[in-house]
Amino acid sequence: MRLTPSVAGFRSEYPAGFKLECMAGFVGTRIGAWNGSSFAFFCLGRYEDGCVSATKSIQVVADAHTLVAYIVNAIRAGQISEAQQAAARLLGSQPDFRATHAEQAFPTRSSELRNQIIAALREAGLPG
Repeated sequence: MRLTPSVAGFRSEYPAGFKLECMAGFVGTRIGAWNGSSFAFFCLGRYEDGCVSATKSIQVVADAHTLVAYIVNAIRAGQISEAQQAAARLLGSQPDFRATHAEQAFPTRSSELRNQIIAALREAGLPG
């Protein structure tokens, strides 16, 4: 069964057989924890650690949320080509994706943090 929920212009693609129950269970919790950790590392300036955490999420589900977490950390870690490859992968699955979608998909009270995320996405080659 393929699930494609849509949140703020993002679609999540799950592999065949990935059941909705998993999202509320152990697998979903781990993805959320890894993804949340990757953004926490981004905020702390620990970009290499953020890449490691985001990579774990991507290995389970490569969607806009996990790929964006990787891209922003990779850009700041100086891993430009890896970030560009992840950006291309994101655009391959979601050609209408724009860097500015991050404003809604990753809400933050800090306009500085929001601008850093959008700038990193643009630096990786994402439009908008």
